[in-house]
Amino acid sequence: MNNEIEKLSAAFKRMIHVLTAGNNRPSDYAGIMLFRAEVHILELIGKNPGITSSAITAKMNVTKGAVSQITAKLFAKNLIIKSPSIHDIKTLELYLTDKGKEVFICHETRERALKKRIISEAGNIKPEEINRLISIVDVMTVFMKD
Repeated sequence: MNNEIEKLSAAFKRMIHVLTAGNNRPSDYAGIMLFRAEVHILELIGKNPGITSSAITAKMNVTKGAVSQITAKLFAKNLIIKSPSIHDIKTLELYLTDKGKEVFICHETRERALKKRIISEAGNIKPEEINRLISIVDVMTVFMKD
């Protein structure tokens, strides 16, 4: 049993390494090179048209400055537009451009493919085993935040 736990721990460490290293490397999304943080903000905007930078800050637990920098990059790449809110013209709402929608669809397609592979690999894992895996992932997540 301890050998299996060591293997699981090593697998999580490999995943963390890949995720961490991937933050420094952009990936191609429908012909547009984007960093992981850019894609995640683009995804939030795609799923929540009209979302504000403040709402993104709260949902992603990142600084206003980081969101501002990333949205500026997405704007410069013509992936999002900023539009004054009808409720408060000082507030800017964020929307995807047609090009942004194309990138969003590309990302969603990748996410669906990943979920399909995970489901296939998981086979007949029982709900209580899945909950234990979720607990392990939560432990790793807290560890990474510290």
